Amino acid sequence: MTAKDFLTNHNFIKWVNHPDQESDTYWKSWMAVNPEHLPQLKLARELLLRARYEDFEPRLGAKQRILENILNSPLPVPVQAKPIPRYTAGNKDIWQRAGQLTRVAAILLVSILLGWLTFPYKGTVSPEALVVQTASIAKSTGPGEKLQFTLPDGSSVWLNSASEMSFPERFDGGDRMVKLTGEAFFEVKKDSLRPFKVMTNGVVTTALGTSFNVKTKFHDGVKVSLLTGKVKVKAPSGSEDVFLDPGQELLYNGQQENITVRRFEPMEVTAWREGRILFKEASLPEVVNYLEDWYGVKIHLQHAEGVDWEYSGEYKNQTLDNVLNSLSYIQKFKYSIQDKNVEIKF
Repeated sequence: MTAKDFLTNHNFIKWVNHPDQESDTYWKSWMAVNPEHLPQLKLARELLLRARYEDFEPRLGAKQRILENILNSPLPVPVQAKPIPRYTAGNKDIWQRAGQLTRVAAILLVSILLGWLTFPYKGTVSPEALVVQTASIAKSTGPGEKLQFTLPDGSSVWLNSASEMSFPERFDGGDRMVKLTGEAFFEVKKDSLRPFKVMTNGVVTTALGTSFNVKTKFHDGVKVSLLTGKVKVKAPSGSEDVFLDPGQELLYNGQQENITVRRFEPMEVTAWREGRILFKEASLPEVVNYLEDWYGVKIHLQHAEGVDWEYSGEYKNQTLDNVLNSLSYIQKFKYSIQDKNVEIKF
């Protein structure tokens, strides 16, 4: 991007003139993943800020004294090898008549230019806080809820339960950036000039036109699963970019700051979009957390010490009672459901 791109972006202009916390947060994130554009962004900011200055009012009488000194000062004698031809009107020298006014205009013009270049501009926003101000839209789901919607660029998003995503009402900049907490599936509209970026716990997933799933509900980490196309993943641990092919997923452990790339079964990633609960060698805590998010309940365990599950199973469009009834038969426990509270006894 060039400085002109920023100067013609009304959201950027609004941010420079009227920064706020939301816009600062957005552009800090934008700069973190686009350091190569920082010089042009700084230049655009400098130009906008230099155009903003407060009027300076000189002391009373100062203007009149300066003007009188200019008008009363003698004309300088030019040192030349040959006289410069002068245009005349009748017997009077036009240059001689206009000399003082010309000098006044020239001095005033130079003064204005010097003042514009040297006057301390208003605003002291640091380069790290260069962020676009734009209206933001937030979509969220509670436990047991799911949501499908379309982004301003035509991309489709499926938001899983207990998740939240924010994005600008218009993708005016060089990137299409969204922020996600929880889990979402994306079908991205292809746009080679504006990469699509998903920010999750410091991990940035970049795509052009593709479909992938992003999940942030385990070990303070992120899981990116690619179904079609190609994506680039940048983790905050300082590692190099990781490129995924279809059928590959990246797991970033936020606690240990390590990255793992492995193969996955597409059905395991897309099951939730189709109303299917799918467990594969899941532990008891994993089953409990999943059911709490899926049905919007709170599960209380009794006498679960030492219970070690590696449960695999699938349920499609089933009630919580049916799921627990099936689980209780296999895992040998009793349960009761009271409103949004579930009690499981081993």
